[in-house]
Amino acid sequence: MIELRGDLGAGKTQLVRGIAKGAGSSASVQSPSFTIMREYACPEFVIKHYDFYRLDEPGLHLEEIIEAVADREVVSVIEWAGAVATALPQDHTIIEISASSPEQRLFRIQTAGLPKELFE
Repeated sequence: MIELRGDLGAGKTQLVRGIAKGAGSSASVQSPSFTIMREYACPEFVIKHYDFYRLDEPGLHLEEIIEAVADREVVSVIEWAGAVATALPQDHTIIEISASSPEQRLFRIQTAGLPKELFE
């Protein structure tokens, strides 16, 4: 489970394009802003890309997130995860993207819930 954080236009969906391509998907990755979720088949697993930017409450999507997170054949990537924060596993990966210039991005990667000493 990967939570993507960053302002609008930071490159979250672009990062998902790279993840999908690197995992062997030939799909055309698009932002799920209006559809909430898009799915991309890869040889080893499925990527479920969620975007909760337009939702304050997850509604029925909360159950879907819980199921996707529990499925070992699914890599869930979630943008704007605030609406489903209660469904995220404690030890999920967080990738924070910020624009250091129009052409450059700064990535901060952390794993929530695991001791900091594991990464030093």
